[in-house]
Amino acid sequence: MFEQEMQTVLSFLEGAKAILLMGQDGIVVEQYTKEGTENFEEITIEMSQILAQVGTVVQQAQLGQMKEMIFQTSKNTIMIHVLNVDVFLALLLDKEENVGKSRFALQKITPDIKLRLKL
Repeated sequence: MFEQEMQTVLSFLEGAKAILLMGQDGIVVEQYTKEGTENFEEITIEMSQILAQVGTVVQQAQLGQMKEMIFQTSKNTIMIHVLNVDVFLALLLDKEENVGKSRFALQKITPDIKLRLKL
């Protein structure tokens, strides 16, 4: 359904390892990975719970709508790009990949995905 957009991100970003579209309920809608990438779906399911909790806190504090979260570890970066209250994109990156370029790549595919999901 979104193969072209997601594969474009993976090919545009040399350090991109995996991308997926997931519901806030933890159900993967679509996922694409490069070889050797494991457990990203499992990690993202857990992160969807964190995202929901932080989203609740943000709403209660009246800070606006949640848009993005970035998790950085010693080996990887995980970007969560929120499309709406129900769906988000998650991107797994090598620690060396440029975060700004990665944000740009996700922002470029967001309108097409939102349009097809009728968000």
